[in-house]
Amino acid sequence: CLVELGLVEGSNAGIFARNSIDYAVAYFGMAKAGCVSVNVPWKASPGEFEQLITRCDARLLIVGDEQLPKIRDRLTNLPNLEKIVVINRDPKRSGLRAGELDFRDWLGTGVSKFSKSRLTSSTPLAICFSGGTTGMPKAILSQHLSCSTRAMIGAVEFGDDENEVIALTPPLSYSNNQVRLLGGI
Repeated sequence: CLVELGLVEGSNAGIFARNSIDYAVAYFGMAKAGCVSVNVPWKASPGEFEQLITRCDARLLIVGDEQLPKIRDRLTNLPNLEKIVVINRDPKRSGLRAGELDFRDWLGTGVSKFSKSRLTSSTPLAICFSGGTTGMPKAILSQHLSCSTRAMIGAVEFGDDENEVIALTPPLSYSNNQVRLLGGI
């Protein structure tokens, strides 16, 4: 689906939403496609959102239905933003505007062409932001290597084997966390 929207490996794609299943699907889909996820904190003000998306030159925005009304008037200030995909959509809210796609409908279209991503350890994975306690939040680039290294370290520390299920948390903020799922899933 990302390829059909014109994104290529290394393209920046913003995510501005609360945690949800759709968020996880979008995040890991971008990672698999080789796109760089720009994780805007969901509590960001409209002005902060605009600054962070502008700084990272995102071409696609995946936005939560809850956040969309707060930032709609800012979207015209982001000329490089080509597509808006809305997740966690509440069917009771009014319809989407021109250029806005419903995430579930978008996924339902399938993928007519797929190019295998050539991910390497140095391929960028995500851009997250510091808390901004000393001024404007700093952008931190995370690579695929850091994510896989955290998984390997955890596997050694916890004595994992091939039967373990590990969910690495996306770097939504600057931290090195992972969630360990206990028991069979």
